[in-house]
Amino acid sequence: METIKEPGSRPQELIAQTKKYWYDYVPTIDYFFGLLLLLISLSIFLGTHERREFSMSFVAMIFAVGYTVFLLFTKRMKVFWKAQPKEYTAYRLLAWQIWIVSCFTLNREVDVFQESTDWLSVALVLSCLSNILFYWEPHLSKRFKEVLYVFCAASTVLWAYFTLYTIWLYPVSFMLILFLGLGFHSFIPLILLIAHVKLLKRTWHSHNNAILFGILTPVVFTIFFVIQWNITQNQIHEAYQKSFTSTTDEVPNWIAVAQKVENNWITERILKGDLLYQNFDTRFNFMPTTGNFGSLQHDPLVMTASLFSQKPAIETNEKIKILGAIQDINHETQVRLWAGDQLVTQDIITQTRIYPEYRMAYTEKTLSIANSGKYSWRNQEAIYTFYLPEGSVVSSLSLWINGKEEKGYLTTKSKADSAYKTIVGVESRDPSVVHWQEGNTVSIRVFPCTPQEARRVKIGITSPLKESNGQLIYKNIYFKGPDASDTKETVRIDFSQPIEGLSNPWQANASGTIEHSGSYKSDWQLRFKTPALSKKPFTFQGKSYVLSPLFVQKVSYSPDKIYLDVNAEWSKSEFDDIYSTFTAKEIWVWKDGLIRLSEKNKDRLFYELKENNFSLFPLYRIPTSNRQCLLITKGTFKAPNLQQLEGSNFAQATKNINIDKEPIQVVSLNETLSSYLKTLKELGVVAVNQMSIEQLQNQKLYKVLHSPAKTSVNIESAQMQITEVAKTQEQTDAPNHLLRLYAYTHIMQQIGAKYFKQDYLSDSLIQEAATANIVTPISSLIVLETQKDYERFDIKKSQNSLENATLKSSGSVPEPHEWLLIITFAGVILYFLLKRFL
Repeated sequence: METIKEPGSRPQELIAQTKKYWYDYVPTIDYFFGLLLLLISLSIFLGTHERREFSMSFVAMIFAVGYTVFLLFTKRMKVFWKAQPKEYTAYRLLAWQIWIVSCFTLNREVDVFQESTDWLSVALVLSCLSNILFYWEPHLSKRFKEVLYVFCAASTVLWAYFTLYTIWLYPVSFMLILFLGLGFHSFIPLILLIAHVKLLKRTWHSHNNAILFGILTPVVFTIFFVIQWNITQNQIHEAYQKSFTSTTDEVPNWIAVAQKVENNWITERILKGDLLYQNFDTRFNFMPTTGNFGSLQHDPLVMTASLFSQKPAIETNEKIKILGAIQDINHETQVRLWAGDQLVTQDIITQTRIYPEYRMAYTEKTLSIANSGKYSWRNQEAIYTFYLPEGSVVSSLSLWINGKEEKGYLTTKSKADSAYKTIVGVESRDPSVVHWQEGNTVSIRVFPCTPQEARRVKIGITSPLKESNGQLIYKNIYFKGPDASDTKETVRIDFSQPIEGLSNPWQANASGTIEHSGSYKSDWQLRFKTPALSKKPFTFQGKSYVLSPLFVQKVSYSPDKIYLDVNAEWSKSEFDDIYSTFTAKEIWVWKDGLIRLSEKNKDRLFYELKENNFSLFPLYRIPTSNRQCLLITKGTFKAPNLQQLEGSNFAQATKNINIDKEPIQVVSLNETLSSYLKTLKELGVVAVNQMSIEQLQNQKLYKVLHSPAKTSVNIESAQMQITEVAKTQEQTDAPNHLLRLYAYTHIMQQIGAKYFKQDYLSDSLIQEAATANIVTPISSLIVLETQKDYERFDIKKSQNSLENATLKSSGSVPEPHEWLLIITFAGVILYFLLKRFL
């Protein structure tokens, strides 16, 4: 019979039986009682996640003290200066787990460390489970025992970390032990460390391999992490220092870091130090952070690495810009007036009307926002960033106030921003606002979001449909904002006319309407055969708007200078092919100045430029006197936008770009455009052609010119043109979105390079935006609580405008004199019908 050295709790004779019965695995009443207290403590901890009630912390501590006293009275535990009975190790481990739950519950009231990261939470749960399972250790097979001791050994490292972390509390904790025993919590990690060390020491000879593996794995990984942290931090520091020795000072210093630093999870943690993760230097800082990063988190890896390294000499605002450039987290970097970490997107209603014959669609998304902090008194602010298809524009906004839908008013961006910040930041009342942003995005803010009721907001977006190879494509408009992982969505899509060749993720009903209810999915699209363009005009205020196929003025030309915008997306073969194709011409790259390529320097320059995560080619360096030049680029999805460059010499010089004659010609080797070039394209500063290497090798080049007609705009993605003409007498059912798309594109063209000078605000552009009721760089939609609020901020409802778009609104709007004729005619008809009764 095998000798059992460490029975968990039952007599050795029973445990050592060769044959096991089911009741041998049933814990004793004493151990079951401890499990029950642990379960109740966990319920208190999880149930009070949003509440800060000292009484609940006190209840959890009572359970821990109670079970400890129980073990002392039943002699399963002795005071710490006496030897502990080995056969009751499992009971004591269970007691310390109850204490650990009490520690984390109390931590919500008395902050010692911030909220645990996901991996740390999992590690704590696994440590707790391994301690609980130790009760059944004598019954486990050898293989499962090895696994158990691996986790016990790894837990030892974890408790060693928490012991070192809390050691600074010991002097104060000694004094607080006399105050309701609160100070005893600081010593729990030390007690668990000692218990684990004694346990592993006793079982070393029989499980030394498992114990060694369990200890070395987290220790070696931590050392690896610290080394990589220092390597990455040195790279950041070196790139930042080199930026000060650059021969030019056109771009901010943080751009040099963003271009060179490797975008990985260690870089993210270095840059998010003080923003999302506690560093060693800021371990006593418990103030909330700005932006959408959420509350500070406690990560032992970050804490340890920051202890053995110097803090980066980069300002917080520069860190945010670097993150925005390399991780596409512009949404997370938006400045908040109120926190929003407890908000969730509860449900979404997506309603879309597609006009195939006009190659456009109108989409309404109604969002229900819930505040999960049921026991919190603080209001929260919801911020959403919507990513729009190219050429799209926001044409309506609604906020439900006191159960009633209130429509948005269009006003200048500055007025809307001032009103929102005043009301939200000072007065804490109901507004919602939507602003235009660079890179085909808009931001929408809603306040206040309270635990008492869900807020409901609706945004309407007018979009052109993308035309590709004889098909029209409608892509879902997705967003970033309050968590939508458990969100339910209802989708309803209808068409203005029957379509052919429909490809979609759901089935359409007999009437052709698509309806779906289920979990929210951000990435889906519809495809169908492209019908002929409608020639029916939309008429408003004495003007009509008609569609026609896209007309682009193209002139064949042979550029004498080629500029290559090289970055990490380029391959050596692409670079070599382009160089050999244009070898007879001047080929230039930008590296702290314009450098002409030659056989001697081209390879070295390519590999140096390829190290850049993204590129920012200074277009203002291209001569404007002779536009016989071509910029060849390959876009990166992650890159800074113009707003992030505001205040730099680069932005200042960009203001001086002269596009009066024609835009700068750009060839893109892929479908992706950086945020920088995407905005310049929308403003008409550059004309972009997507071409392959083969097409370039054929040297079939042409330049795109501005349309000579000031009353026509091109919607390139839809391969169509909208033209403003004199009013036609024909009354049609053409959608008013014709005017909205025309106005948005026309306004962007009129702003052009003036966007950089911030002097584009003119009465004519404001009136055009107000007529179409659209959100642009100069206009925003805002909903305020009362009419007095609108009057206070001099925000007036637009007169003679299309007002907020709706799913029902379409067709030309009668002029005032036409309304008079209609009313007169109706009156005459009514008179003759009622004449015999008069």
